[in-house]
Amino acid sequence: MFKYFMLLVSLKKWFGIVLSPTIIGCFLGWIVYFNKPDRVGLILGVVIVLVGLFLGIKLAEKVWKEEKTDEFLTDIATEQPTEVDEEPKDR
Repeated sequence: MFKYFMLLVSLKKWFGIVLSPTIIGCFLGWIVYFNKPDRVGLILGVVIVLVGLFLGIKLAEKVWKEEKTDEFLTDIATEQPTEVDEEPKDR
């Protein structure tokens, strides 16, 4: 039972990884269609959205195979900014 629960949690996180490039593709596709609201603009906009979806799936599958989605999302959420070791020089 626990194994299935963890699979569902991982799938939810997988969809979250897919969603990010897809939303970017939707935004860019909307910009293209907004600037050219005809059949060509619609086709280009849909193609851009589909490319975003495809890239999102590729990224999520890569993360799923190389490392678990939990580790990937945790690394993104807890990444700390690097501190500068050098002190500023006097002018």
